[in-house]
Amino acid sequence: MGYSPLQTFRVSRPGDAYLHRATEAFGMRRSGRQSHFLAGVICATTGLGLCGEGLAMAVAARHPAIGQVLFFVAIVVPFTIFLTILMIPRLGSLREITVAILGLYPATVYRISSPLVLAGYDEHQHEQSLMNLLHGSGLFSPNPTLPVSPFYPGLELFTAVAVRLTGLPVVLAESLVVLLCRLLLILTIYHAALLVSPSRRGASLVVAFYAVSSHFYAFDSGFAYETLALTLGLGGIFLLRRAQLADYAASRR
Repeated sequence: MGYSPLQTFRVSRPGDAYLHRATEAFGMRRSGRQSHFLAGVICATTGLGLCGEGLAMAVAARHPAIGQVLFFVAIVVPFTIFLTILMIPRLGSLREITVAILGLYPATVYRISSPLVLAGYDEHQHEQSLMNLLHGSGLFSPNPTLPVSPFYPGLELFTAVAVRLTGLPVVLAESLVVLLCRLLLILTIYHAALLVSPSRRGASLVVAFYAVSSHFYAFDSGFAYETLALTLGLGGIFLLRRAQLADYAASRR
């Protein structure tokens, strides 16, 4: 077997390989600088957005119109920046971090709107079931305000275990459980979308489309049924599909 003149010419010039490696290294450094810049933008956007939401809640009592404007600005602007970053190709691990922040940001805003006392009516009903567990009433004890709640005690039981193991205040544990459920839900949506299409930008858009639903800000961020039920339901479907696509040993796991 012989080599063509073009192949011989390329092999006889080792400088080409060096230049190729140097170009790749320069591209990697440039990509690294870009990643650091984008990470800084994400951190600054999140911090400034939360500060803006805190300011909106502080002034809303005396100036409702100003508070409302600040609230929507601090919700819409970070969402727009996160979505713009997610449309950039080759983000690497920064993409999943941005997806997680995109999902956690509205839930965090909702939780800090009333950090010491639960804000929603449904939340207080579920808190009654939680307090029954913490006071030693056992599973399935009656809840006069929400009779069906004792038959589905998963959220309250998980929170009660977190309180007992960590010693956290009840309200803080409730918020942390909600945020954990939201994080798992968002990551499940993202990876489930990748099972349908390998496009990571497309999966990011799926998360963004879900994030603009009417329930995403408040109802999915409350200490209530749907917060845990959505995570468990979609997570079960996702794991089932992963098992169908995996090999025998992995599918059994």
